[in-house]
Amino acid sequence: MEESASSPAARIKAFESELQEVSESLAQARQAAREWETTFNASSDAFWILDKDHHVLRSNRAAETIFQKPIDTMIGRLCCETVHGTACPIPECPLRRARATLQRETMELAVNDRYYQISVDPILDGEGRFNGAVHVVSDITDRKRTEAALQQSEAMYRDLVENSSVLICTHDLDGRVLSANKRAAQSLGYPDFDINRISSLNIHIQDFLLPEVRNLFSVYIEELKTKGVAAGEMAVLDARGNRRIWEYNNSLRTEGLEKPIVRGIAHDITERRAAEKELKRRLVYERLLSNISTLAVRVEELSDDDWLSPFLETSLEIIGKTIGVSRTYIFEHCHHTDTMTNTFEWCAEGIPAQKENLRDIPASFAPWWMDTMFREGKICVEDIREIQDDIIRDMLNDQGILSLLVVPLFVEGRYFGFLGFDECSRRRKWPAEDVDLLLSISRIMTGVIERKRNEEALRESEQRFRRIYEESPIAYQSIDADGRILDVNPAWLNLFGYDREEVIGKFLWECFTPESRQTFETNFPVFRKRGVSHGQEREIVHKDGRIMTVVFDGVWVRDKQGNPTYTHCVLHDITERKAAERALQRSEEDFHQLFEAESDAIFLIDNETGRLLRANQAACDMYGYSREELLTMKNTDLSAEPEETQKITVETPPIEKRIIRIPLRWHRRKDGERFPVEITGRFFLREGRPVHIAAIRDITERIKAEEEQERLREQLFQAQKLDAIGKLAGGVAHDFNNMLAVIIGRAELALVKAGGLHSPVGSDIQEILNAAQRSAELTRQLLAFARRQTAEPKVLDLNDIITEMLKMVRRLIGEDMRLTWMPGANLWPIRIDPAQVDQILANLCVNARDAKHPGKETGTIQIETRKVRIDEGYCNGHVECTPGDYVMLAISDDGIGMDRETLALIFEPFFTTKEVGKGTGLGLSTVFGIVKQNGGFINVYSEPGQGTTFKIYLPRVQQEAPAVEVTQEPMVRLEGTETVLIVEDEEIVLGLAKQILEHYGYRVLAANRPGEALELARSHEGRIDLLVTDVVMPQMNGKQLKNLIAEIHPEVRVLFMSGYTSNVIQQKGILDEGIHFIQKPFSVKAFAEKVRAVLG
Repeated sequence: MEESASSPAARIKAFESELQEVSESLAQARQAAREWETTFNASSDAFWILDKDHHVLRSNRAAETIFQKPIDTMIGRLCCETVHGTACPIPECPLRRARATLQRETMELAVNDRYYQISVDPILDGEGRFNGAVHVVSDITDRKRTEAALQQSEAMYRDLVENSSVLICTHDLDGRVLSANKRAAQSLGYPDFDINRISSLNIHIQDFLLPEVRNLFSVYIEELKTKGVAAGEMAVLDARGNRRIWEYNNSLRTEGLEKPIVRGIAHDITERRAAEKELKRRLVYERLLSNISTLAVRVEELSDDDWLSPFLETSLEIIGKTIGVSRTYIFEHCHHTDTMTNTFEWCAEGIPAQKENLRDIPASFAPWWMDTMFREGKICVEDIREIQDDIIRDMLNDQGILSLLVVPLFVEGRYFGFLGFDECSRRRKWPAEDVDLLLSISRIMTGVIERKRNEEALRESEQRFRRIYEESPIAYQSIDADGRILDVNPAWLNLFGYDREEVIGKFLWECFTPESRQTFETNFPVFRKRGVSHGQEREIVHKDGRIMTVVFDGVWVRDKQGNPTYTHCVLHDITERKAAERALQRSEEDFHQLFEAESDAIFLIDNETGRLLRANQAACDMYGYSREELLTMKNTDLSAEPEETQKITVETPPIEKRIIRIPLRWHRRKDGERFPVEITGRFFLREGRPVHIAAIRDITERIKAEEEQERLREQLFQAQKLDAIGKLAGGVAHDFNNMLAVIIGRAELALVKAGGLHSPVGSDIQEILNAAQRSAELTRQLLAFARRQTAEPKVLDLNDIITEMLKMVRRLIGEDMRLTWMPGANLWPIRIDPAQVDQILANLCVNARDAKHPGKETGTIQIETRKVRIDEGYCNGHVECTPGDYVMLAISDDGIGMDRETLALIFEPFFTTKEVGKGTGLGLSTVFGIVKQNGGFINVYSEPGQGTTFKIYLPRVQQEAPAVEVTQEPMVRLEGTETVLIVEDEEIVLGLAKQILEHYGYRVLAANRPGEALELARSHEGRIDLLVTDVVMPQMNGKQLKNLIAEIHPEVRVLFMSGYTSNVIQQKGILDEGIHFIQKPFSVKAFAEKVRAVLG
């Protein structure tokens, strides 16, 4: 029967069991405490148990060693008193941080030459609050020293690696570069990059390989995986695009690594390879020169007379194949025709020949080619697209040439032609070595050509001499030192009738008459000693017995010792001389015929008396006298300046072949007419008397032509003078406009501030404005004359514009002038600013009104238009015009007219015939400038008392004139809130423009230099709505500034302003379409309206 669980015995038993368990637990706890105590005291680290107020509750024995204090002196004290010697924890105390974070906190502490690490682990109560801490101090001096030694070792290794001349880097099996030393980074094109960050670039080795070898990277990786090492050469492109060659020896590392890496060591052998290549190329070039020189020596040994062509052709082939070019060639220059021909050519496989296409090219066809070659000694072109000469560039393009190198050839100091290389497959650089090679080859070739020419010249000379000797009609003979005949030519045999066999070997004097033989035997030793003989007459017996008189001219040929060996002699038959004398007589007769046939008057005149000794028929015709009458006269009788004629005749000495030319003298005909002549005289002695032959030419027509030419020259000079004055006037007007802009603007602003015209100073300010406006009108006239006036031309019908202006013209000229309007039918359209037509009409009509006869009650002005076609003949006499179709505007009056002196000055600025104060002298200058600006010309016809007509010719345009539309200007709002950037180099104009726009509410940024404007544009954070800029400024012009600012603020609009319209925004004074422009000076309202209009 079991006991009940609630019985006393059961409870006792259970209690005993629990007691046993507690006893065992206490035993285990005591054992654990003993073990912990053993461990606690056996540790080399100092252990403290701290309470929540940081007092030391327990300490192990190691603390005595580390802190050099007994344990009992540390128990109960604050830990900071022992560790730091302070009553409060230091700021970086790990205990303070652990109390806050409730986590382990550490710090390192250096005391003297020892290093300690302090670790604090918080002890928490049941509610997780700080209730104390375990404080551990470890001596880490040895570890620190080991780490320092390791760091020093690593630094030395890193310094060695980083400063090594060897390329060292690591990469993974995907090719990503993990590390690299400076030398490797530099070779990759990153010379200034921090190599510690190179892995962040995410660059790969294969990215640097040349495209043609990039597929070999996988082979390289496979070799590393298989063998563990890989060695060879690698061609790479660095980050700057430069080609480099690496010689590498790499190994795969896997030990202790999560992923394998490749450690590479390489040498950059680019320069070494380049040097090897250069050395190889030099050896090739030297071998090439040697081969060509050898070929030049051997080819001359050929028996073939034409050995030059094979030499040149073979040389071109050797050169082309060795250098690796597409085409080599020689052009030869023909001095007689001044042409160039491609005489020799070699082409690489697949390159078309050009030899047959390049023959007889005129040197004048290629002036750039010839000038460059002679000036620089070569033509070296890496890219023919850079050649400025369009003709040469197109011709080379047609031949497929991309690059070329050419040097001239000179043979015996004379230009022979040129030698050249063509490259058709790629654009090729020509180093100096290639040029030197080509020059060296050219010298070898020209030397060979010179030798060939000398050889041919010698052969030709020998052949020519033999041909002359055999074929000459002059008798030649050769005798030896004893006087025996060695040789005679056919002419000698024909002259004396002998056969060769009859005379060869005979003594020469055997052919002479006895008298001549005796003379020859006496003179022969003298002839042999002197070596030469001239003009010796001898009598030779012809085979048929006739006696012939001949003249000997001979010279001895001597051997090396100077001894005479044989002669060259020429014999002249005296009979032939007599025939020549008869021929001279016939020549005299021929001269007489020429004398009579000459179109100029020719006289033979005695210098001492002036008598006419001979005269030809042309002289009779020119002066109107018969020959008999002329031969009784003196040269002064024919002259309209007899004293001058006599002076020249008497005072000119009769020097042999003395010729004088008198470009202009005046003579008189029989009927009394004076006419200009040109005289050419030759003075000489005739039978001991001084005489001269005078050739006299009537130059009446030439004088007329020269006068006409002078007239045209004066017209050209006048046009050039007006153009120069116009440039000066335009520059002056530009500067005045800047000043007037400030005067007008400031006066208008002052008038507003003063309270208007009714203020005390209102009328004075208005007078300032009136004067400034008149000055502005004056500068506008100057600009019109200078052809720098801003114009907005339109295609229009001139009749329509004039019709619209007639009412205004009638008001201008007044009631005492009658106006007649005669419009031409179906006028051609012209292109001109309508406002300029208004200026022309106003100026010319006002001038016509002022030119009215004082005695007449009324005057007449006629305005006429019509179509006119100007031909070449008219233009030949009027240099200011060109042929074509024109619309003519004629304005005529019946006023007082002008004389020639006034007509010559009317278009010059500031010239006026009006009274002081009634004219500026710019009206007609303005008309002249407008007409020239629009491509036309102007003619004026006037006589004193006969009135004046101005005819203005404006060129026709091939475009229909649009219909005239009448529009009413809308009211313009002047205020705005946009941001405007103003750029003006004149400070006073800049200040005015800024004040005007700020007055109307705009936000204004102002700059007086383009550079300052760019800085404002970059720094301004908001939108810039409008750029207002001067056209011509320092640093850059307005258009350039606009382009730069548009890159920063693409939305910006632009308004240009200037005293005159520069070529930056106009061509020939015409404002480019679509560009906003305002002319200085401008009023406040005009400027505000223009800004508002541009902004929209």
